[in-house]
Amino acid sequence: MKKDYIEDVSKTKSPYESSSFFSGVACMQIENTGPKSDSLNIGYSLNNHEGSDFILYFKNGQNASSLKTNLSDYDLKGGFYELGYRIKNRDTILILYLYDRRKVLKNSVQYIRVANKALDENDAAWGIEYITNKKLLTGKYLLTDSIGKTVNVSFFEDGNVLGFKGFEHYYLATDFGGGEPGGNLDEIIFDLNSKNPSNLTFKINSDTIYLYGTYLNQDSTELIAGKLKYRLVKQK
Repeated sequence: MKKDYIEDVSKTKSPYESSSFFSGVACMQIENTGPKSDSLNIGYSLNNHEGSDFILYFKNGQNASSLKTNLSDYDLKGGFYELGYRIKNRDTILILYLYDRRKVLKNSVQYIRVANKALDENDAAWGIEYITNKKLLTGKYLLTDSIGKTVNVSFFEDGNVLGFKGFEHYYLATDFGGGEPGGNLDEIIFDLNSKNPSNLTFKINSDTIYLYGTYLNQDSTELIAGKLKYRLVKQK
């Protein structure tokens, strides 16, 4: 996952505000079963909106710690990518290098590992959801609803929730590139794939999360935050 996004969303507490870091290769999914030939297929999320893959070749690139790929840059004519690595604190930081056709380095982006095992092998973007959940919401909370009733709830990195109004799952929106209404606010959706999903917007202030109802503006192009529905205070 992009190192810059993880660091930024940890500060802003807002996937919407940090969404600019999703441009290009937002994240990669690499199977750790080991090489079986002279190359490896890597799934990736492009702009956190589309999925694709590229081939990593076990051949040295422009330096001893980078490998060649077949990933091209469509905005830079003749541009090509290589995937490098650096060992730090017993972990491996991946670096995606962009070179122009003259082999001049134009850009580099760092990626860090967010999990050892894929929760969804068919969706490279699951890592974005996983690390966003972990940084913003994972933990135990005391929830207070709009009439003052309190209950203990727990949120987990994998999107499961326990004790919240009978809901089983939650989803923090991170893809704001589709142009649909709602792409202007941070959203949390409970039981997204059910018949009756619940859409709310959220704001995080220190150890407290505020969940608000939403409604569309007059021309149905944007969401507007409504009344406070729930307040969640993180428990130690």
